[in-house]
Amino acid sequence: MEVAEGERTAVRDTRHRHLGHLEFPVLEWEGFLRSLEQREL
Repeated sequence: MEVAEGERTAVRDTRHRHLGHLEFPVLEWEGFLRSLEQREL
């Protein structure tokens, strides 16, 4: 997986790059990372 952080966070599967990427607003991505750190997911 590759992650590009900026105004929006883009995520893509490195094995299937041809399928494109997903974009998330910064606050949603940060919330997702916090949930992982707190083991909420």
